[in-house]
Amino acid sequence: MLKEEELPLWFPHTKITTEVTKTVSILDSTCISNSEFICATSDFRISAYTIDGRLIGQFVGHTDRISQIYHYEGFSHLFYSTSEDGTLCTWDTRLQKVAQKIITDSPLYSIGYCPDLNLLATGSESNISIWDLTGNKKGSYEDIHTGEVTGVIFHPRTKALYTCGLDGLLSEFDCTLGISEDDTYVSAMNLEQPLAKFGLFGSSHFYALSTNETLLIGNLSEDKFKSFPVNFRELLGEMGETNISSLIDCKYLKRSEELLLFTTSLSGRVDIFKINDFEVTITARLPENGHNDVVRTVSVTPNRDTYITGGDDGVLCIWNKTPDRNQKQLKIVRPKIHCKNFSPY
Repeated sequence: MLKEEELPLWFPHTKITTEVTKTVSILDSTCISNSEFICATSDFRISAYTIDGRLIGQFVGHTDRISQIYHYEGFSHLFYSTSEDGTLCTWDTRLQKVAQKIITDSPLYSIGYCPDLNLLATGSESNISIWDLTGNKKGSYEDIHTGEVTGVIFHPRTKALYTCGLDGLLSEFDCTLGISEDDTYVSAMNLEQPLAKFGLFGSSHFYALSTNETLLIGNLSEDKFKSFPVNFRELLGEMGETNISSLIDCKYLKRSEELLLFTTSLSGRVDIFKINDFEVTITARLPENGHNDVVRTVSVTPNRDTYITGGDDGVLCIWNKTPDRNQKQLKIVRPKIHCKNFSPY
């Protein structure tokens, strides 16, 4: 029997709408500490804010859509960005300028970093390139993907490089064996759907969001994955009693070992779902008094106390669990959605 439960509501304690953001979309964001975050906007700039909404820096250097901004927690004052203008930029937050710019001859869609090997990886229209931290190109993998490479991630423990793309492939390279494609290529798993976003969680698991608005969960060590139903978005909407427009992203909370899925409605309401043992349950909601258009990006501070959201309305919202006495707790039935087993072979 399904039980009606109260869900915690998060509340926007700060909303940012400035001359910088009000006429543009917020495309990507990431937290660089518990007190600061950065976001990329559709006017090709990156802005840095404190967690209370104070603008502390702007970074201008790209001439086309910024595809990803990336911060490694070991670098307190550096972050990276890739763009469809073909450049990979290293930014210094202390100087508020480009510390290094790598110019390529094709759009870049993704970036990853391996601190143990001191290597950067970027994904382009069908290739993966490997760089050292001085900007020298060390290698290129050109025969693996046949479409845009939308994700490149180094596993923090094994140092393996995983890449995914619109061709549906999830590929693995062992960069401890060298740099060349022949030396490092391990395997490729066909996930059978165009992949828009990809991430790692736990010791050997991954998640992927497809352009078809569904979720895939897999085990890297077993080369197996599970896919939720093709009507996954509609099922989530029924669970949350809302019309979901799209899946935003997943976030893995290391300390609590929780994988959260964030979704958005056309009017900007964000629902949060917990993925547990390949089941999905709704766990929280960010109400519509924050955004009035589709939300494109979600970031979580390292201490898990704050969420940052941004979207097509040009608004940045900073959320916490501070109660609003004028708001009632949301009561909702919490069914579960199960996924199906698939083999890549």
